[in-house]
Amino acid sequence: MALLLRTAVKHGMGLLGQFTSLKNLAWRLVFSGKTILVIGCSTGNNECRRFVEFGAKEVHGVDIAGNIGCEFPHPRVKYCRSSAESLGIASDQYDIVYCQATLEHISRIRLALAEAVRVTKRGEYIYCVASPLWHSIQGHLWHSIQGHLWHSIQGHHQEHIFRRFPWIHLRLNEREIIQYCRDHNLRDSDGSIVDERSVSYMLSKRHFNKLPARDYVEACKGLRDVRVLYHQLEMGHEEELTVEILSELTQRGYTREELLATTHRFIARKTIE
Repeated sequence: MALLLRTAVKHGMGLLGQFTSLKNLAWRLVFSGKTILVIGCSTGNNECRRFVEFGAKEVHGVDIAGNIGCEFPHPRVKYCRSSAESLGIASDQYDIVYCQATLEHISRIRLALAEAVRVTKRGEYIYCVASPLWHSIQGHLWHSIQGHLWHSIQGHHQEHIFRRFPWIHLRLNEREIIQYCRDHNLRDSDGSIVDERSVSYMLSKRHFNKLPARDYVEACKGLRDVRVLYHQLEMGHEEELTVEILSELTQRGYTREELLATTHRFIARKTIE
């Protein structure tokens, strides 16, 4: 089980969507008959649905979104509006606690991780993936400006609109980014011009925590009652980090590791005693 979960962490939940017979059997061995908590479940039509398809006994989804669970009602799924930082769930309840693309929206990630551990049964597993990290090449700009694009083209890759100005969110202020968008006639995925509202959303701490990668690492190091199975920062876009850009951002206090860290992946097993 631990080996399969490590594979899931390394390749991401997208791997679970590839329903070849062998992979389907492997994931059924992991999730069949399990009680699973999905932290940050959104509409339910992603991880909650997949866990049900892989034979989970029961899936609970939590989120603060108003549309929680609206796209996947199911008799084996229960939804609850609550914060990851304070789940309001009794301890030692779940075989697997799963959290992906959620921590980057939470300001107190240490509390959220501690809650994930608390509600996991003794001897069972916590799976957590956070990305993209704020200091990476695109920050959270991909998710904000290109957000609707993932639905419209079903996940196919689209080149980022700020590809000619990597780390723009760290190198320019809000006013300068707006002017850059105007000067280059940059458009959102729906064809509209990127305006002040779009840029303000991208840079707002109300939506993204803007925490450095080291904070995710340190938060996991401080967890109690767990045996860490996988704990790693995934790096990317080294070729875009030129000597000139690195020099510019180093002078502003950023490290090379922070600029290249795109994803934090963590898997642990809750200790039995």
